[in-house]
Amino acid sequence: MDWFFFALRIFKRPYKGRYKSWQKALSKSTGYNDEPIISQSIRSFYEVSNGWAKFERDSLLFYQYEIDPWVEFVKKDLHADLKVLDFGGGMATAYFKNRPVFIEYPNLKWYIIEQKVYVKYIEVPSHVNFIKFIYDTEPVKHEKFDLLILGCVLPYLEKPYEVFEQLIKLDFKYLIIDKHPLKLGSNDRLTIQTVNPKIYPATYPAWFFSSKKFKKFLKYHNLTVIHKYENPDFTNVGIGFFTFIIKKNES
Repeated sequence: MDWFFFALRIFKRPYKGRYKSWQKALSKSTGYNDEPIISQSIRSFYEVSNGWAKFERDSLLFYQYEIDPWVEFVKKDLHADLKVLDFGGGMATAYFKNRPVFIEYPNLKWYIIEQKVYVKYIEVPSHVNFIKFIYDTEPVKHEKFDLLILGCVLPYLEKPYEVFEQLIKLDFKYLIIDKHPLKLGSNDRLTIQTVNPKIYPATYPAWFFSSKKFKKFLKYHNLTVIHKYENPDFTNVGIGFFTFIIKKNES
């Protein structure tokens, strides 16, 4: 189990409310841009990249690798010149968490799209200089990616489907949507998530997506789910967190 989500499990009600607008939810939240969160995340990146921890998630350090099932599923179809676009990838969590697998690709390039403040202040050590932080898709819009990763990032965007629609215009082989929160019914639900204070004190808007609406979106955009699994993570809202491995249908 991902121990970040275990921390949410023991925190009884991490998601609350039914907000009609992002601005309303944001006005009642601390948000992601608090200086302590940013500083703590950057410090965690340096500890991980220098080998003092295996990986971090939202600044919380972990000392054992946790290979994701989706990595095991796609690795047989990857090649030495592996190229990854990790949207909202934090401090390279998906890479470091699965490093025993990804270290086998000698010409790896791993692009992470993150907030400008991280792009500005993070200095990537030379021994992992295949990791590049950028703040939008402009520098890579003509690249061909083996993996496009959306790791539990869509819930934290004001207009997730608009961003999603832009991202799938990129050229990619596999799309990984990891730990995607779903609910029953036809409408999405906007909540406020309270992070367990043992991680850090913060609240921010978080979407739960209509399963029916999400399936329609994928079908409309010619995207096929080739594998799906539920993550054993607690939520007091919706039906759970799901990971999708997706490919574009041939035109």
